[in-house]
Amino acid sequence: MKFVGDLVGLLTLLALVAVCAVLVPSSEVTPLVWLFAYFGLAFICLTIWHGKSAPAKPKAWLGVLGVIALLTGLFFCVDVMTGLVFHPQARRTLLEAAESAGGPLGFWFTVLIMPAAFCAAFAGLVRCLFLTWLDKLHA
Repeated sequence: MKFVGDLVGLLTLLALVAVCAVLVPSSEVTPLVWLFAYFGLAFICLTIWHGKSAPAKPKAWLGVLGVIALLTGLFFCVDVMTGLVFHPQARRTLLEAAESAGGPLGFWFTVLIMPAAFCAAFAGLVRCLFLTWLDKLHA
C-alpha cells in the first residue's frame, strides 16, 4: 500500500515541478535543470516519507506546511531588512532590497530552498491523505 502512496506523492511532486517549469521561462531555467530538480526532490521526499520522524497524520503535514510558510516569510523579511540596512541604494522595491541581501542564507535560499521544502511537504500531505483514505477504504 505504501508503494501506491509513494506513487501518488511523487506524481503530486511531478505536477508541482511541472507547474513551476511552465511558469518560469525556459530562457531562465532549462528543462534539464527541472528534471534534475524533480529527481533530487523525489529522493528527498522518499527519504523523508520513510524516515522514523515523518508525520503520520494529515494534520501534522499541515503543521509542517505552516511552519515552512512562516519561515519563508521570516527569511524574506530578514533579507529585506538586511538589504535595506547594508545596501541602501537598493531601496526601490522590497524585492530589490531582498535580492541585495547576500550572505550564505540570503535571498536565493528563500527563493529556492523554501519553495522546494514546501513542495516536498505538500506532496507528503497528499500522500498521507491518500494513505489515510486507503486505510479507511480497507477497514
